[in-house]
Amino acid sequence: MKSIKIFSVCLAALLGLSSCASSWLDQELTGGTLTQEEYNSMSNVTVGTVKGIYSSFYAVSDHDLFGVKSLDIATDLVSSDLAMTAQAYGWFTTDAQRLTQYRTSYIWSFYFDMIMNANAVLRSLDHKSTLTQEEQDAYAQALAIRAYCYYNLANLYGPAAGDNTTPSVYGKKGKGADYDLAPIYTQNDTTSAGLVKERPLSSYIEVREFVESDLTNAIEHFEKANMTRTSKLFIDINVAKALQAYNYLQMAWAKPTDAQSQECYKKGYDMAMSVIRESGYQILPYDDVLTTGFVDVNNPSWMWGLDVTAENYGGLASFWGHIDIHTYSYAYAGATKGMDELLYKGYFTNGMETNDIRCKWFDATKKYIPDWKFYDLKRGVTADEIDRDWKNDVVFLRIEEMYLIAAECAYNMNDMDASRSILKELLVERLEDPSVVDGWNGMDLLKQIYYNWRVELFAEGRGLITFKRFNQYGSADFSQKKRGNNHFAQAGNDMKATDYEILYKVPSSEIVYNSEIND
Repeated sequence: MKSIKIFSVCLAALLGLSSCASSWLDQELTGGTLTQEEYNSMSNVTVGTVKGIYSSFYAVSDHDLFGVKSLDIATDLVSSDLAMTAQAYGWFTTDAQRLTQYRTSYIWSFYFDMIMNANAVLRSLDHKSTLTQEEQDAYAQALAIRAYCYYNLANLYGPAAGDNTTPSVYGKKGKGADYDLAPIYTQNDTTSAGLVKERPLSSYIEVREFVESDLTNAIEHFEKANMTRTSKLFIDINVAKALQAYNYLQMAWAKPTDAQSQECYKKGYDMAMSVIRESGYQILPYDDVLTTGFVDVNNPSWMWGLDVTAENYGGLASFWGHIDIHTYSYAYAGATKGMDELLYKGYFTNGMETNDIRCKWFDATKKYIPDWKFYDLKRGVTADEIDRDWKNDVVFLRIEEMYLIAAECAYNMNDMDASRSILKELLVERLEDPSVVDGWNGMDLLKQIYYNWRVELFAEGRGLITFKRFNQYGSADFSQKKRGNNHFAQAGNDMKATDYEILYKVPSSEIVYNSEIND
């Protein structure tokens, strides 16, 4: 009789997130052991399992290991758009030094634990001849979660866009689109003993195409389910479409022909525009940019985020605790993080300082910390009151990102009018005089798209993927940068998108314990 391992909160607890000493495949899995028949017969277990997976998004295992938002901070530090201005307490110090090996096992386990749980849901529902509306929705979410995990593995463990020279150090030592990335596990990769079969490393493009397939299927199941989510924590059809738009943008460079790349950009543009025009989400308006834009999950620009409560807050170990000097935690106590000085000067002092309201997000007298981007309503009008509740919400995805994706895709399709027009829709809510956008064209337009990715999404976890993706455009303005003087480590140093140290590597434990990796 087949038996499977169940790793969901419905049975015990989700797998702990830790930097394991050996492969995650090699671990003794937590949770109960049930027969496949017993699991399939449990009422609504799959729906509960899906909801349980989301607890991984904010699970705390250390003060710089607290799920999605800790990775947003870490990767923005690695990209150097986020500058750790002082070394204090030790948290995120290695990320600020661009030492990716500290976090690689955590990231690997973080995503593969969720992949395993998503596969458990898909496997159980595959045994049913028909699915209820609620089960269709659970199936869609499980597919989307798995896609989200592989999407991020490709972002972090894959090469910079257009880099066809850096070889992977594993397996067949592929380069570019063939770079050896990660093993692909589906719901069918489980043995009769309940263990996951070992799989070889799939290439960068194979992982991207797997993400595309999962999200396409997820969108179809969301359409069949036709349900309204009860919380913005859960992925819905609009979030799935947004992830698909991102994936098309990130994978276009790896396609073997220009025609296939153009097809990716067209699909990415269409998907992003579908979300913009049909989802109902709205750009954070100009009047709210300096007030309440980043504290409440109910904000109409937030597509995906966490409503932080007394039951799920991380306290000191939280995004707010590490970023906001008005929250009682590490930033308040001296471990401040700000915008890279040269990024600030390169954009705002180049004609935008008096025109772009986002300039006021950052305090130049305090090493460019984001004093007003992540505004805390609880701190009071005097800015002296400190938030000791740690219950401000956190964002995973905003509608503004779809405008930037659409603008970049249109640029790559050589449709400058569409690119400029969609970018202007965003900047109407950011610039005092948005007419300046009308004069942007060619390389000037591309540079503005680049800067707006980095400024609009500052400290939201997009810095590293933006830096790596813009490497394909070839300009030194995109493929390399110099660190500003407000970094406590490596201030003034040069860095390139192809630097080996900013490329996350498959953990050595995976190589040792996964016999399918021929190293």
